[in-house]
Parts: sequence; C-alpha cells; structure tokens
Amino acid sequence: MRITIKLLTIIAIAFVIFTGCEQKAKKSPLLNESITKDNLVQIITEAGKDPLLTADEMKYLSTGMTTLLSKSVDSLVGKTLAQVIEFEIENEKNQMAANLANVATRSELVLNHKFLLVGLAPQADTANNRELNSIVFEFTNRSDKDIVDFKGALQIYTQNRQLVKNFIMGKIPVVLGNQPIKAGETRRIIYPFVHDPNNNNDMTLRTQWDQMRRIWVPSEIIFADGTKISVANTLSENVNAQPNP
Repeated sequence: MRITIKLLTIIAIAFVIFTGCEQKAKKSPLLNESITKDNLVQIITEAGKDPLLTADEMKYLSTGMTTLLSKSVDSLVGKTLAQVIEFEIENEKNQMAANLANVATRSELVLNHKFLLVGLAPQADTANNRELNSIVFEFTNRSDKDIVDFKGALQIYTQNRQLVKNFIMGKIPVVLGNQPIKAGETRRIIYPFVHDPNNNNDMTLRTQWDQMRRIWVPSEIIFADGTKISVANTLSENVNAQPNP
C-alpha cells in the first residue's frame, strides 16, 4: 500500500513538472505573424496584451524593430515577430563579442607595458622660434619582445573632469632615435608638443599642471618581429560583426 502511494505521488509530481514545462515552452501564435506596412500597429498592440509573450521577447522586439529600421526602411517588412526577435538577439550577441574583444585588447596592451608620467617640461625651440610643452614619461616594456613603436593618448582633465588637452602620441621611432625598447627595459622619453601662448588650455596646462588629472590611454604596441597589439585592428575586425537584416 505504501509503495502504491509513493508511486502515485511520484507520478503526480512528474505530471506537474511536465505540465509546467509544457506551459513554459508554449509560444505565442503572434510570433509567426508577418509584418506589413499596414498591420504593424495592430500586431504590436495585440502583442502587448498577449500573456504568452515574455518581457525579454517584448524587449528584443522593440529594439530589433528600431535597429532594422535604422538600417533600411523596408528591412522590417515581411519579417515575422520571431525573426525580428532572433535578429536582435544575434545583434546584441555580436555587439557584446565586439566589446569583449576590445576590452581584451586593451587589457593585453596594459599587461605588456607600463606608462609612468614624470611631468610636464616647458621648453624653448629656438631653432623654430617656438615654445614646447614636452611630456616626460617612462615607458617599461613588460613583454618578452622588443618594442619598436607604440601609440596612445595622454588625456589631461581638470578636477571637474573637463578635458584640457588630449595629447596624441605617435611616430615613437623618431622620438626613440629608432632604438627599440628591449624586453624588460624602462626608457625615459621626452615627447614634445607645440605650446600656443594664445591658447587658454595651453596656459592652464602650465599654470595648473599639479592639479590636473592625467589618464594614459594606450591604443597600439608594435613589436620588432612585426606583430602588434592594436585596438584599431580589433575594432575593424568587428565593425561588420552584425547580422544581415
């Protein structure tokens, strides 16, 4: 008798679980409706009242419609609601993959070098009759290969996070005298920028340097063997990482 009761209980529980799963798996018939130029408002109105449509499906439907229309006016017509949702899910996945690749590249850049800002050195370029704001910094090669070039930007902000200067650094081989930075080596570098005495930001830079916030944003490292770590490459590789509408 006890065995029979236990067996009936197990069957009842299994039935409830199966029924619940079946209800969860049930999809709205509206998902198979095709969009035309005349029925979009009607379908979406019905979708908003449909208890079988989940919040996630509604979210993907909304953003998917916007994304498709931004690509082509007619890209939405003829698609079912399910196709719009599937498109947006894939679109978001690709965007996340591109962002992840960008983060990974920037992380790899940070892992392979160290940038230490020493200070600002106002200088006179008598040969060209101009003044310079030279950025002095130490660059440490933390990789196991020689570095022949690197690129990045030194961003200078006020304490209120207002951008004062964005120093773009490139053509490093010229500054280095075409001498690679050896693996494990720390090199002190003086990178000159033209100072404009009529530019308020340039004057602020000199008079309030110690109060400024400084942020180094690396974008590329090129090694002696021709390999490189580049944010630009990562972005270009993912620029077309989008599903076809």
